[in-house]
Amino acid sequence: MKIYKMISSAVIMAALVVTSCVTTKSSGYTDNSQQTDTFAVHLVDIKSEVLTISDGIRLYDAGTTDMAIAKKYGYKRIDGYKAYNLKDYAVLFYKNSQLPRKLSSGAYLDMPKPMKKGVSSYVGINKNEVEIGVFSQKAYDSLLSQVIQAGFALIHDGYEKEYSNGIYSIYCYAPGRRIRISRPL
Repeated sequence: MKIYKMISSAVIMAALVVTSCVTTKSSGYTDNSQQTDTFAVHLVDIKSEVLTISDGIRLYDAGTTDMAIAKKYGYKRIDGYKAYNLKDYAVLFYKNSQLPRKLSSGAYLDMPKPMKKGVSSYVGINKNEVEIGVFSQKAYDSLLSQVIQAGFALIHDGYEKEYSNGIYSIYCYAPGRRIRISRPL
């Protein structure tokens, strides 16, 4: 009889040890969030005043030949815009922005500056890239949301965040509120 009591107590002890190892400690935090569908389309507040990412890609494919896209947003056009020691564009579209002082060599002192009224932005076009620059954080966040919503995946997080869909690369520079569209190398 003593052997049965010892075996049964040993089994009970073993069961307690196993169940104590398996149970989890409650942290007091309950996850009430619902699972989200990663492929669902979420509405983004797209500003009609700023070139959208999809129109930026169309402009990249068309180059400087498609003025209809720029006219749709009310942009003004300058050919051969050179920002002194910064960047050269074959074409620059700007809206609600003031151009800086023009230097004698045909270059401008800087990039366009925002005006107080309206959403200020510019679009620079070169042979191998389209750059969209905005001066409002809300407009930049809207453009970034459009990039993510269009199915571009973050492939490099650094100075510029690089998003790609395999066909196009989009580089997002948050401190300067600029987005560049190009083809991957």
